[in-house]
Amino acid sequence: MHSNFHPFAFYGIQVSFFPDEAALRKTYLELSRKHHPDFFPYDTPEHEEALHYSDLNNKAYQILSSFDSRLKFILEHHGLLVEGEKNILPQDFLLEMLDLNDLIDEAHAGDPSARAQAEELLKTSLDGIREHMEQHARHWDENHEHKHLAALHACYQQYRYLLRLEHNFVQGVE
Repeated sequence: MHSNFHPFAFYGIQVSFFPDEAALRKTYLELSRKHHPDFFPYDTPEHEEALHYSDLNNKAYQILSSFDSRLKFILEHHGLLVEGEKNILPQDFLLEMLDLNDLIDEAHAGDPSARAQAEELLKTSLDGIREHMEQHARHWDENHEHKHLAALHACYQQYRYLLRLEHNFVQGVE
């Protein structure tokens, strides 16, 4: 988890998967100017405080500026994502992944047809799970029902699996 730091509270905005990104950027820039360490004499308490706020501002913006990092933070904040947790994946998903893993193995062995099929299946799978995550995130933003966070957690585990698979695939065929 991100210790006790809460980027949404730092920016004074409601927890949301889809905050106003232009407003986020504006707040980030305003705080960057306000707390820039170069505006304070070096080796003073004000300079140290500016460094601290600048660091917090950068950290908040890094978390809030992308859907994936917001998703990870919100799941962690609600205790649904624990560092080092093992993915618990549904049986039907794992069966689908057997076919994809077979294609990846064939692609690594040099089969161009298998490579094309694996690329397409990976893209389709990632796009599909991403769409499901965004749907659940929008529903949660509307009513904050826990069932949507639980569904997001399940989707996120599949998403992480697919991202690892994609990374290994790309590494193996380069």
